[in-house]
Amino acid sequence: MNPNDPSDLAFSLRQRRKKSNLWLRFFMWFTAIGMVAMGVFLTVVSWNLPSVSSLQRFKPALASEVYSKDHVKIGEFFREKRLWIDYSEVPGFVVKAFLAAEDSTFFEHGGVSFTGIMRAFVKNMISGEVKQG
Repeated sequence: MNPNDPSDLAFSLRQRRKKSNLWLRFFMWFTAIGMVAMGVFLTVVSWNLPSVSSLQRFKPALASEVYSKDHVKIGEFFREKRLWIDYSEVPGFVVKAFLAAEDSTFFEHGGVSFTGIMRAFVKNMISGEVKQG
């Protein structure tokens, strides 16, 4: 191989281009397959999720209260004893306690923490079982 020979130089450049094109094609196919897999995954996961509009008009089953003629409460009927209170009625220390136990950055990420999801994914993959959610 003579460095001054133009045909050898052209051959070398063609070989480099073929290798770089091969890596580019591999990356493009890998990315396309990954995007399709992610789309399928998100579609399957979202099948059983409720719609946003149904969440906005959520009305949980509350206890039925029975009152006497004198407006005295004489009983309740329920399957699950639930009381409805507004968020503004929840004491601040209760909100802080839940956030400390569950997700201290909840108000910063809007409900979905991608770093938390990735952290849990890595920990679950390393352990081979579901350790975090």
